[in-house]
Amino acid sequence: MDYYKELEIEKDASESDIKKAYRRLSLEWHPDRNPHRLEEATEKFKRISESYQVLSDPEKREKYDMFGHAEEGQMPGGQQMDPNDIFKMFFGGGGFPGGFSGMGGGIPGMGSLFTGGGMHRQKVSAKLDVLEFPIETFYTGAKKKVTTRIQELCGGCNGMGGMNMKSCANCQGNGFIQQMRMIGPGMVQRIQSNCDRCQGKGKIPEKNCHECQGNKVKMVSRSFTIEIEAGMKDGDRIVFQGGGNAMDPSFENGDMIFHLKEKKSDKYERKGDDLYYMQNILLGDSLVGYWIELDHFGEKIQYYEEGIIQPNSMRRIRKKGMPVRGENGHFGDLYIVYKVKYPNQVLKTEQKEEIREIFPCLQGERDQKPISIKNSDLISPQ
Repeated sequence: MDYYKELEIEKDASESDIKKAYRRLSLEWHPDRNPHRLEEATEKFKRISESYQVLSDPEKREKYDMFGHAEEGQMPGGQQMDPNDIFKMFFGGGGFPGGFSGMGGGIPGMGSLFTGGGMHRQKVSAKLDVLEFPIETFYTGAKKKVTTRIQELCGGCNGMGGMNMKSCANCQGNGFIQQMRMIGPGMVQRIQSNCDRCQGKGKIPEKNCHECQGNKVKMVSRSFTIEIEAGMKDGDRIVFQGGGNAMDPSFENGDMIFHLKEKKSDKYERKGDDLYYMQNILLGDSLVGYWIELDHFGEKIQYYEEGIIQPNSMRRIRKKGMPVRGENGHFGDLYIVYKVKYPNQVLKTEQKEEIREIFPCLQGERDQKPISIKNSDLISPQ
């Protein structure tokens, strides 16, 4: 392996040239920034790290120049040098420059990266779609195939935005820009930030990709099979980790979230795991009894309500409500709410007398003429 070729430098490169080359290439080829070509990036990153380890050490570099080897991959004392540790020492253990909190769970075959740091790649914001289903779907549960539009990395340029990558002139290929700011008399603060021209990569394409016009991503249709569990509620979410929008190879794809919404039912009102069914009955039925026949999610519920039915009274039928999610065989209750409808027509005198004979009234018939009250209305219930 030619260490100079790996770092893309000449054999007379200075110490500064070696550091600059390692900075640029290690950021470009770090596996966390190349999830679409992880195996290739891992091997390349190892070679870059080994090359820098040798060429940045004057004694090892001298041996390499003379004999073509310099105890490759070894630290003084014969201990193996982890490429992650080289990267960590070079950047001071603070992640990618410019505040990019990269570093997933380590590089395969190279141990844990930034052990104990708990650092992760930045993640694209989640995409949220609202899906509306009738209450029957929430009662029985179902699998549904849904299609949505998301951003994915352009396959034509592997999310780079173009071809023939060249060094960014704005940051001289470093991927970051340093600025000095006066914060007080004799006090200067150095600020380091990602280059906004190359987004911290140090390279920009000479020509934009014709497939994505340099945007790095394309809009595509993607199908998901979602499973609505019996008993799920309005507002519950189904999440596909990393199934959402892509933005850049150095970012982790966002999540795809489906927000479930329950359509308003003509029959039922849901309160938690309980269901309320509004049963309209006539006044006569409320007095003499009523047969109830209800088609309840494919099951026939029949019974006779005997006796006087008071307006807004309820009959509770246990374990006929919604399924309790995650508790097989457990259900809420079903409440039949009686809505008594009174007649609209005015009763005749003889009809009123018949009612008074059957039911006690607070007042009997008066001899005087009825008296109307001005500026008033009798409002019927909705």
